[in-house]
Amino acid sequence: MTDYNKVLRSFIHFQEAAGFKLVSATDGEDRIKNPSTQEAADWICGTDEGTLSFTKEGHRITAFAVLGNEAYCTIADAGWKKDCPAKILKDFDDAWDAFSHKWEALEA
Repeated sequence: MTDYNKVLRSFIHFQEAAGFKLVSATDGEDRIKNPSTQEAADWICGTDEGTLSFTKEGHRITAFAVLGNEAYCTIADAGWKKDCPAKILKDFDDAWDAFSHKWEALEA
């Protein structure tokens, strides 16, 4: 059985290592601001899905987590404003890819 709390914490750590700051987590209904990594993972694990929002250089990117997927697919999508610079999107995507590759290899 997948420990989604551990998976979500891992995703947050990959994004933080890429320079993103976790600014909120939602459980589909309520939101907590400036959670710790553990608080955010616990918050989302209380439901089947939720979001993690990050900022870098004033730009916000929100990742959509769906529990029940394979670990490497737990982050199912992301959203951002149209004016988000390509470099910031690339940094986010690179960290997301590294996270996915790590968990895909662990499940193989």
